[in-house]
Amino acid sequence: MNMTERYTENQLSALREKIRARLSPKRFAHTLSVEACARKIGEELLPDAVSALSAAALLHDIAKELPVDTQRELACRSGIRLTGTELLCPAIYHSFAAVSVIRSDFPEYAGERILNAVARHTVGCAEMTVFDEIVFLADFIEDSRTYESCIAVRNSFWSAFYAAKDSAGKELALHRGVMESMDRTMQILIGKGNYIGEDLLFARNAQLKKILGD
Repeated sequence: MNMTERYTENQLSALREKIRARLSPKRFAHTLSVEACARKIGEELLPDAVSALSAAALLHDIAKELPVDTQRELACRSGIRLTGTELLCPAIYHSFAAVSVIRSDFPEYAGERILNAVARHTVGCAEMTVFDEIVFLADFIEDSRTYESCIAVRNSFWSAFYAAKDSAGKELALHRGVMESMDRTMQILIGKGNYIGEDLLFARNAQLKKILGD
């Protein structure tokens, strides 16, 4: 395991090829776009963590195309507590299942920061770090996303991010972008009559506290 969570371009290139072999072309293209977006944000906010952000972004959907029953089994093995409501949301299983896959198949990338960001990339949590937020938002706003909600958040985030005069302003834009993506996700879930996991609600309120400075 790489305890420093810093990786060379050769290591990341090899990781991309391993992931390419496991994902459909469409999912792999999305993965590369998430990586590019995470790096772009990270270069401004966490320049020392860019290679770790790459690894987390590359691995975030590693379990996405496994059968749902397999995802659930792996999620339960991950050691991450799933609430009762989250067990009713199959669309989020893959984020927790990925933790088990990374530990078993990609142990050199199984540092706490990467595992947390991967686990939190769908619903977040109240204790999200800037690293977590970058992966979360990059997954929502990467350039290949064509959903109206993704385009809206992408446009508003980059506008605020580039208008910010310092790193504090850029971090505030990140918090706002994450909260807006959570708000829109909840609106979509409500519109479909789906469950909303408790962690998403707690995460959204935690983002609001960061924005308001509470």
